[in-house]
Amino acid sequence: MRQFAFRPKPALLLVRETAEQIVQAAQRGDRTILVSLDLGFSKTEVDIRGEQVVFPDGSKVNIRLLSKVGPEDVCMVERGEIFKLAFYADNRYYRLLSAGPNEAPTLEISGIHMHRIKDTTPWRDALEKVRSLRIAPGTRVLDIGTGLGYTAIIASRQGGEVTTVELDPNVLEMARINPWSKGLASPRIHLWLGNALELVPTLPSDHFHSAIHDPPRFAYAGELYSKSFYVELFRVLKPKGRLYHYV
Repeated sequence: MRQFAFRPKPALLLVRETAEQIVQAAQRGDRTILVSLDLGFSKTEVDIRGEQVVFPDGSKVNIRLLSKVGPEDVCMVERGEIFKLAFYADNRYYRLLSAGPNEAPTLEISGIHMHRIKDTTPWRDALEKVRSLRIAPGTRVLDIGTGLGYTAIIASRQGGEVTTVELDPNVLEMARINPWSKGLASPRIHLWLGNALELVPTLPSDHFHSAIHDPPRFAYAGELYSKSFYVELFRVLKPKGRLYHYV
């Protein structure tokens, strides 16, 4: 169990819609095009030189490679190549899944989405969870299951002082590349890497105004649905504290 110093990792990111914009500009004969390379946070000019696209860091990619970007992919441009943000680690497959060119992506672990995506977006899903707690400035919030950090970030922006814990270091490494997770570097967020079963018993009683408990499905983390863990959550919450438990 240790505190995790979250440091975002800058990257040039492409989704299908952005790749198609560049291809269409090349077909029109345009020399430059303004696109987002950070999933909607800003616009950046890229150059089109014959069969190559030149990105702001000097990376040159053949336009034909843009067809590698699938409809749900988030891809990174690096050293003249396009890499899907996906990897195998610890017998699991991690993949950043696009929700659109200007939307927060979700994380998929071995085929399981970490956010609701049907009729909503990952960011809106997190926003609805946090809104249910009616967080006010100065509220102390416990967030179990950091994931990509959306609930922790939204709670901190609403004035909350957030303690959040994530078990899987691979998830946090993916979050470092995701522009929508960069708010995890906020001084209002205290991020722990480790097991919530170990962290929560060390926290003071009657301390948190609110808790967001968003564990993996029961088959992966049944202990986080146990009576003994609920007793600990009750202990650390203030009287009349609010608990949001996503099942």
